[in-house]
Amino acid sequence: MARALKWSDPMKILTFASVLILSSLACFSAEASSIKAFKEWKQEKIQHSQSRILSAKVQIEALKLRKHLKPISGLEPLIQHYEKVQAQEQWNLEVAQDLLVTDYVVLYLANQTAKTRFQEAAAQLSAGDVAELLRAYNENLGDPAMAAASVAPMADSGKMPKSGPDLGSLRAAAQAGR
Repeated sequence: MARALKWSDPMKILTFASVLILSSLACFSAEASSIKAFKEWKQEKIQHSQSRILSAKVQIEALKLRKHLKPISGLEPLIQHYEKVQAQEQWNLEVAQDLLVTDYVVLYLANQTAKTRFQEAAAQLSAGDVAELLRAYNENLGDPAMAAASVAPMADSGKMPKSGPDLGSLRAAAQAGR
């Protein structure tokens, strides 16, 4: 017969919440074995930060409750530590929410070992994501005028053209922007 968990002890609540959060994170990360799509990767980063924020909040509240119910020395530095962790994770969440497809390529795809990683990722990208990648690639080549002239209209339309612009029109656009 299972023993009932007594919710009067804040440390038991903290332990239970931590185990629940960590086990859900472990299951979530174990599911994916192939290349993640950009939106999936970004959502995973957001959910990871949200879980860590929740975990820090639970730990802070449990420590404050314990401090209130049974004053113990040394709890204040722990509370401050978890408040710093919570603030850091809040910042990480904001960064994760602002991730772009270029971040996906640099931070995620570059670290994958599958030989087909770029093909798998390209098959999952939207036309707007591809346009953003092309714009960023072009800017890194040192010609932002071509990026603005040739890629931005495609990103707005959400559709890729059936045939791309010819080299002459790209050169003309680049010279017009200079």
